[in-house]
Amino acid sequence: MIDWSQKRIHQTLCVDLKKNVEFLYENPTQQLNTIILLCHPHPLFEGSMYNKVLTTLAKAAHQAGIASLRFNFSSIGLTTGPYVDFIHEVALLNQMISIVEDGPFQTKYLGGFSFGGAAVLLAKNPQWSRILIAPAWHLIPASTIFSNFSNILLVQTIDDTVVSPADSWTHFQKLNAQEKKLFVYGSGGHFFQDQLECLKRDLSIYYQQLL
Repeated sequence: MIDWSQKRIHQTLCVDLKKNVEFLYENPTQQLNTIILLCHPHPLFEGSMYNKVLTTLAKAAHQAGIASLRFNFSSIGLTTGPYVDFIHEVALLNQMISIVEDGPFQTKYLGGFSFGGAAVLLAKNPQWSRILIAPAWHLIPASTIFSNFSNILLVQTIDDTVVSPADSWTHFQKLNAQEKKLFVYGSGGHFFQDQLECLKRDLSIYYQQLL
């Protein structure tokens, strides 16, 4: 499987007989205490594990001494396709969660941006803290009954034209969690234009508070 003792691994992983998943594992400090599994934006709209917002989440984690694991959803990069729908990608995320569960890490987090943020909300293991960056709430079936989460952080800009900030506040208020936090940015749009350094700083502080 994955050699978690390495500083960096970029390769594909066979998660079942028909599915290879491209992933990037980074652990600059080589500490095996905490890891965050990160999910990228929509695979049909140029989303990939190299998305700038997702990369910012990873860099902030590294500053806090946390390892990161990113992967490509179906049909992106070296991950085999085809892309079917959102729910199939949530199932793929759950397979990746199982792989992380088999690793040496005591503490695990889930983070996602846009499409990936919505997938994180439906993923298993609600005891893993969630970091939601402008999650695509409209992808989540209306009949969904959410788990009781441990910690949730929602990050949203007020000028996002892809994910409605008003809808985001409404959905966020309905989530049940032991602790919920909200980071709001006054500009930057959906992709946090000119806000990535601020986002990295704020997330690094947040990660350290979770530890």
